[in-house]
Amino acid sequence: MTLVAAAERQDGPGIPFQDALAGKLEGRWNVVRNIRGKEMASTTEVAWVLQHQFLRMHMASVEPGYEADAYVGLSHAGKHYVIHWMDVWGGHFAMSGKGTRHGDAIEFRFPGEDGDFYNTFSYDRAADRWSMKLENADKAGKRTPFATERWERAK
Repeated sequence: MTLVAAAERQDGPGIPFQDALAGKLEGRWNVVRNIRGKEMASTTEVAWVLQHQFLRMHMASVEPGYEADAYVGLSHAGKHYVIHWMDVWGGHFAMSGKGTRHGDAIEFRFPGEDGDFYNTFSYDRAADRWSMKLENADKAGKRTPFATERWERAK
């Protein structure tokens, strides 16, 4: 690689994912998830990994049952976020999506054959906490709620 090509490169080693909003996800969180009227508590630990290219979110239910890893990154060249979501449901249900920022929210869209899935992270600066809204969309784009989450910093 020539020096010119290296200087023009927008992504890769030596060009870390730095984003003031997404960086506020870093830390330990107590999460209350409401899925179709049923509440469950979980914990989430978020840390920078892979030479500061991704935020790894490890989620685990307080009562064993659900566990997931999600990796959030940024495509500088594409000017969008990326997310890779894997959980106990296995490979068939693993998802990758792209995200866009709207103020203090990042909306991720996961394309699907039967309709898309949306996961929107919203940050409350005054309270230093996050909420998450998960929605299914049919082929026509009509969204229906799937779940909500409240994230509070663990003490």
